[in-house]
Amino acid sequence: MYTLTDVPWCYYQMGDVTRDGKVDAADVTLHTNYILGKTSLSSNALYLADLDRDGVINVFDNILIKEMIQ
Repeated sequence: MYTLTDVPWCYYQMGDVTRDGKVDAADVTLHTNYILGKTSLSSNALYLADLDRDGVINVFDNILIKEMIQ
């Protein structure tokens, strides 16, 4: 869990976990790997990964990212 006060201003679109300027399958993959404990995320990426703003990065956020790219 993180708090919004931990995150500096961010210029990327919500869901752009890779911070490459677009929301795509790479973001879903990175997000999934974070949920599975296979990778870590920076504070900016954590902010971008929490689409429902509940302070927890989970499968519900992953679904929202997938919906953005369909």
